[in-house]
Amino acid sequence: MTGLNLNCTIHYNKWTKYGLLFTNNPTAVALRPVFKTEAVKFVGYLNNEVLAVNTRANADLTDITTAKVLAKQMASDALGMITSNCLSFAILKNLTILKGQMRNATSAKLMKEKDENFVGRSESLNEVLTGVLTDYPVDALDYFTAAQVTDAMNLVSDFEGKQGAWALADADVNNAKIEFELEWMPKMASSLMYLESLLPGTITSTYPTFASSFISLKKLVRTGVKNQGVWPTMVDSLTGALFVKDGKMETVNYTGTMNQKVVMTDSLGLFKLMKLKIGIWKIRFSAPGYVEQVIEVKIDRRKVLVPSIKLVKVV
Repeated sequence: MTGLNLNCTIHYNKWTKYGLLFTNNPTAVALRPVFKTEAVKFVGYLNNEVLAVNTRANADLTDITTAKVLAKQMASDALGMITSNCLSFAILKNLTILKGQMRNATSAKLMKEKDENFVGRSESLNEVLTGVLTDYPVDALDYFTAAQVTDAMNLVSDFEGKQGAWALADADVNNAKIEFELEWMPKMASSLMYLESLLPGTITSTYPTFASSFISLKKLVRTGVKNQGVWPTMVDSLTGALFVKDGKMETVNYTGTMNQKVVMTDSLGLFKLMKLKIGIWKIRFSAPGYVEQVIEVKIDRRKVLVPSIKLVKVV
């Protein structure tokens, strides 16, 4: 998997093995109607919703990204050619401010602008260049024309469209990753837990190999990530919004290290697993402008807790 992180990929691979186990043992699965119903539901999730989210999370944006970069380069080159000619005009007329503006608007410098700033930067240049043509309607025409500026801005508009398409595609990929972690991993884990509770009895005694395979896979899911600790989600209590990059969880009484453990949310607003030793720990959750929240957790061997934290804004 190129889009999902290691933990998600491990879970997905194990779920796929469950799907094969149920498919390859239809008689064992059908032995008890309740177990069959849940197994069919589990495979249905895997083959439909989970697969769809997985496909979105691993979408290949190469062509969309390439088109965006190419459009930006074409717009930068077109504008850069005009600004270089305008620089010559500014030098001729000894227009100090204009010289500085044009020196900072070469094709290379425009290309280095952040995508989200490129259109605004281009529009500012358009205003400056249009102003020059207005102030010097005859002299400036030897260096650049309004038609050239218009053509360059059309290329900027083309980039804006491609950048928007890329942003939508990228957002869908990131949303799919979040959906996989926050919705499908807990749902599938819960489904497997329920299936395990249905396992003892006739299935175990009549099809011991199937039962042992099930337990073996279950163990792999639990220890797929060889860690233990806390892997929470944290949202705004009113909006449900995640805290991108500025959410924090930190231990209050973790004495196993010199310093307390601190984990920040990533660019998706998600925490990575905070590894903890076996014991009882106090964890503080915080974000700028929100009331801190402290919880107490008990960590057992190979146990990963997934608490849901909701922070309230400071009044």
